[in-house]
Amino acid sequence: MKNNLLFGLLILFQINVFAQNFNSENRKGVKLYKDSLYSQAEEKFSEALLKNQDSFIPSYNLANTVYKQSDFERSESLFNGLTQKTENKKQKSMAFHNLGNSLFNQDKIEESIEAYKNALRNNSSDFDSKYNLSLALKRLKEQQENKEEEKEEEEKEEEKEEEEKEEENKQERGKGQKFTSLPANTNYALNVSSDGYLFHSENFYLSEESAQTALNLEVLLNKIEKGNSVVLKNIFFETDDYNLKQKSTVELKKLIDFLNNNPEVNIEIEGHTDNQGSESHNLKLSENRSKSVYEFLIKNEISPSRLSFKGFGASSPISTNKTDLGRSQNRRTAFRIK
Repeated sequence: MKNNLLFGLLILFQINVFAQNFNSENRKGVKLYKDSLYSQAEEKFSEALLKNQDSFIPSYNLANTVYKQSDFERSESLFNGLTQKTENKKQKSMAFHNLGNSLFNQDKIEESIEAYKNALRNNSSDFDSKYNLSLALKRLKEQQENKEEEKEEEEKEEEKEEEEKEEENKQERGKGQKFTSLPANTNYALNVSSDGYLFHSENFYLSEESAQTALNLEVLLNKIEKGNSVVLKNIFFETDDYNLKQKSTVELKKLIDFLNNNPEVNIEIEGHTDNQGSESHNLKLSENRSKSVYEFLIKNEISPSRLSFKGFGASSPISTNKTDLGRSQNRRTAFRIK
């Protein structure tokens, strides 16, 4: 809190209002307060208040003394009670003013602004409340700007962490290279694997024209972590059918080997279609295709407790459904680490 914030801590002392025994305790409290003996002053104001619990003056003096001891949470409670204890507009304004100060010192800026406004509603000429209100509004603006800056910094930090993680993953995936000659005009299935990583499945056609130059395939392996997935590009079905083709066996055995080598891993098999056909038909077809893989794995001694299956229909495309190539990519079977 800035040093030039006006606290308005005014000790009220009106001898002609109260009985002598009450004034005595109040006067002692005022003297101790002026000598900065706040703890002792608090005791005297408390004694004065016991003799007249409905009086605003000892209550206000007590709250101010608590405030001077930096017990802002307690002074907030006391000043808040005072705002309801008096109908005198000047007294109410003073209580709201110091309530605002107590809130401000707890960094409850929006609440302090409302308290200063209430002080001015009861005493529109109160310079101290006007000044403190301007400071509180300035502090609120600073807080909002700081929050925006912090949010931007957090977003930048998250982006940086993601970039660093991706770079780290790329490095961890290794730089193994393989060069070989293959006959042209042929479809090829490719599987790449490494310990601690999900295997990669690929299917490509090598035409005679492409044989004139080297075909470069960059394969990135992902760690075996919850949520990571693999598209099984060498699992095949007839159009609008869910029976596995014989040539899917190689890929399925690769999946079985992966599960046997990683017995702690559980997976969900996912079926996906393009958007051709009705939604209900595609959903059922995708579910049946994922179930076919599920049943194949169980028949090959993979525990059902490690497996689940789900059909997504056309709801999760990975490419456009406007082209043959895009639709062929969307028709896929995958598995995800659970």
